[in-house]
Amino acid sequence: CLLRADNKHNKHHHSTQRLSTTQAMGVGDDIVNHITQMKTPNKGLLAVLLGIINCFFFGCGVIIGGILDNDLADVIIGLLQLFIPFLGWIWAILWGLLMIVRGLGSM
Repeated sequence: CLLRADNKHNKHHHSTQRLSTTQAMGVGDDIVNHITQMKTPNKGLLAVLLGIINCFFFGCGVIIGGILDNDLADVIIGLLQLFIPFLGWIWAILWGLLMIVRGLGSM
């Protein structure tokens, strides 16, 4: 009886792991798509403001945009921009400028 309970628990545990691994892979794909397609938060004046914030407070504009859009990929990209020295900072400035240009274009 104990062995069966353990087997049922283990089967349930493995299926939960697969689900979370699948979800993690989906977020990873979203991040890659955002980066390769240069997707940025784009909401007119808000995007301009977030772009300016991103240029001075590396990654913070993308993090805020990701939270407002409920987009985990943008939040993770912003965190990478924030925590990767030099390369992340350059990335954040370029992303911020892209957000400003796209935001002005959508107004």
